[in-house]
Amino acid sequence: MALKSWQHSEQIQWMWKANENVFDLTQEAEWTMYTDVENQIIEQAYQKRMPEALLDQYHVNFEHLMQISNKDERQQRPVKRVAVDTSQQMLRKERFLAKPLTPSKPFSDSDQLDFLLATQKHFNISSDWDENEEEVRMLVDKAAEGILIEGKLIMIS
Repeated sequence: MALKSWQHSEQIQWMWKANENVFDLTQEAEWTMYTDVENQIIEQAYQKRMPEALLDQYHVNFEHLMQISNKDERQQRPVKRVAVDTSQQMLRKERFLAKPLTPSKPFSDSDQLDFLLATQKHFNISSDWDENEEEVRMLVDKAAEGILIEGKLIMIS
């Protein structure tokens, strides 16, 4: 039985410059990889020759190779596209070093509760969720379906 040799293949990886002052050329550049999902979104937009890729908090402008904040156009960072040898690729950092998610507001704030109560009233759902298990399942399915449709629309535009 013959041993399989390692196949070398390349994968595209997008990175953003992580230095505190990204335009200070005297500092050694520190580059941080985008997550797998972000990388896929950016690369798909790049392959489709779109002018930019839209992420949650930023968009990547391909003409200027810049990551730009969606909230403040002045917040910009250089980006780069590199080919990575997958035979040498390390395990994803975010699997082990994920940033903890901290909500900006607690879920107990009244506006979230108001939204839930308005939804409950609009769809005429009783407050006893156990009795309406089928309705709740249908609402969750419809919500997921809507999220998928919106995601596809974002990728098209």
